[in-house]
Amino acid sequence: MKKTILLINPWICDFTAYDLWMFPYGLLRLASVLGRTSNIELNFIDCTSRFTNPEAISKQKDKSLSAQFGTGHFFKEQIIKPSVLSKVPRKFFRYGIPPAVLEKSFKSINPDLILLTSGMTYWYVGVAQTVDFLRKIFKECPIILGGIYPSFLPVHAKENIPVDAVFSGNDMKAAVSLISQYLGMSIYFDEKAIGFPDFSLLANKKALPVLGSYGCPFRCTYCASASLYPEYLREEPQSMLNHIVSCAQKFKTTDFIFYDDALLFEPENFIKPLLRAIVHKRLKLRFHTPNGLHARYIDDEIAGLMYESGFKTLRLSFESTLDFLQQKSKMKVTNDCLETSVKTLKKAGFSKSEIGVYTLIGFPGQAEKDIIDDMEFIFSLQAQVFLASFSLVPQSRDWFDFMEKGIINEKTDPLLLSHTAFPVLYGKFTPQAMRRLRNRAGELNRMS
Repeated sequence: MKKTILLINPWICDFTAYDLWMFPYGLLRLASVLGRTSNIELNFIDCTSRFTNPEAISKQKDKSLSAQFGTGHFFKEQIIKPSVLSKVPRKFFRYGIPPAVLEKSFKSINPDLILLTSGMTYWYVGVAQTVDFLRKIFKECPIILGGIYPSFLPVHAKENIPVDAVFSGNDMKAAVSLISQYLGMSIYFDEKAIGFPDFSLLANKKALPVLGSYGCPFRCTYCASASLYPEYLREEPQSMLNHIVSCAQKFKTTDFIFYDDALLFEPENFIKPLLRAIVHKRLKLRFHTPNGLHARYIDDEIAGLMYESGFKTLRLSFESTLDFLQQKSKMKVTNDCLETSVKTLKKAGFSKSEIGVYTLIGFPGQAEKDIIDDMEFIFSLQAQVFLASFSLVPQSRDWFDFMEKGIINEKTDPLLLSHTAFPVLYGKFTPQAMRRLRNRAGELNRMS
């Protein structure tokens, strides 16, 4: 007998959210595994989609479809702000498809099991609201919650999200085994052939994510990538090339977004041979790197290959000019290193509008003047300034350090650790100061 699985990407509830190429990559990768079993039918609903029933959403004055390279504003509705955030003077929103519109998407679906993914830990309110919504429609259908949130905070997820099972980590074999138990059937699984995500489930495929590696060889104190992927793993360049070509041909995809945490690491083993092949094939595609590149690896050849292959959105990681913040990333990017990499990219043909540099804002110990100095330094290199508000990631070294100092504890609500709340509550930056800094960044970016 055929079994139906409903895959859900939940709403986001936060002060702010923007669709900078957000895709439930892990869930879609699991879907590709499940889809190989002939008696399993998959249905996918993305509660944040900007492309599901756009006519209905656009009637509510939504501007989400006016996007560049596949990015854009989510539809949003103001909701009651959780009381724990009362000291943050901002409005709180639910981002995604309105409930009345979303409910219509479920009319023809009768699932045997619901698989719900999740993103940031401080988005758990959106997960909870999605579960409540699903329970009203599907009553007794079992729900399994996975994704980043329960992987970083499994106890919190079990205590706060009323689902049937909580799955932590990214062990695909274990996930398939759990799903098999709930369906009461055997599911085909080949650990050596997990492959790439099932993008056919997406409503819009003009822009798609690609991931050439899992984990990161670096151990920055503010990052918890190592807790998800203790071992750094990488795809073969030829396999990635075949995947990109296949998506371009099958889905007419024009924009590809690299999700890698360390895309340029050991360049001769991955990025250089991949880009050489893309240039050789003369593929008319665009590539984007929103996660931030390691500037130290940008040499003349990489810069030239990125320009020739069609990279349009370059983001470089640069925490700060402050020594104590550079130490947190083991000095992976110094001032001189950033200056050299920007010059190399410009020599290859990239313009200021295509080169952006992330600099940190809101970390305890920073002052407003420090961030202004950082922005002025980036501006002097003729690159775009992008302020990256600090959020405290559970399981990161900084998270454990803050617990040891008694600043937070295991019961601290994840909502307080978001990129909006943390700088105000723990970084001692007033909302007015944050606004001044963002306005200054905008002024610098508009100047030649």
